Amino acid sequence: MSAWAIWSILGLYPANPASGQYVFGSPLIDEAVLALPEKKRLVIRAIHNGKDRPYIRAIRFNGRPYTRTWLAHADLMKGGVLEFVMSAVPDKSWGARESDRPGSEW
Repeated sequence: MSAWAIWSILGLYPANPASGQYVFGSPLIDEAVLALPEKKRLVIRAIHNGKDRPYIRAIRFNGRPYTRTWLAHADLMKGGVLEFVMSAVPDKSWGARESDRPGSEW
């Protein structure tokens, strides 16, 4: 249960660890830094985060817009900056394309 809590606090969840895909959720923290192998780091930021802003309006990964609703383990392990832009209302266009959804092995 503690691993589930940590992943949820970060706004990530390995729904199917065999697939290597982490789905996005609402982060409870404003910023966290994960130390990765080879001295790499993954910085996770939640912009405009708060109890009244549980919805993802946008995600940026290494400064670029990111429309998928999941992140591959291989990309996570490269490190970088993952930014969640949070909102009080859902943005039904973010992650709406079929290609933005996790693979069918779910």
